[in-house]
Amino acid sequence: MSFQTNLESLNNVARKDLRDLSYVYAVLANDARNTSLAHGNMAADPPVSPDGGAFATSWAGLRDEVVKVLDACAGNAVKIGKAMEHVVDTYAATDAQIADAMARQTESLNHTPA
Repeated sequence: MSFQTNLESLNNVARKDLRDLSYVYAVLANDARNTSLAHGNMAADPPVSPDGGAFATSWAGLRDEVVKVLDACAGNAVKIGKAMEHVVDTYAATDAQIADAMARQTESLNHTPA
């Protein structure tokens, strides 16, 4: 019974938690990416920095690196989730009772309560 519970927890992480985490990383990456829209404003805004153009250029480089990291994190969370799904499905396939319980749980994860 404890193995089934642990498998159900792993299923939750694989099919829900890691997808949610990936979404959060993707949203953060998109938010950081959208700061490029203000690039021209930063370069022309003297109160931001005495040398606005240099500040904007430095920020753009940092922003691009942050976006790359966040995009990679989002993609990695999906890949890890897929690998964990495979592990759960493989173990569940060896036991019909566990397979039925996992199928019901997976179905419930695919529905958002109203």
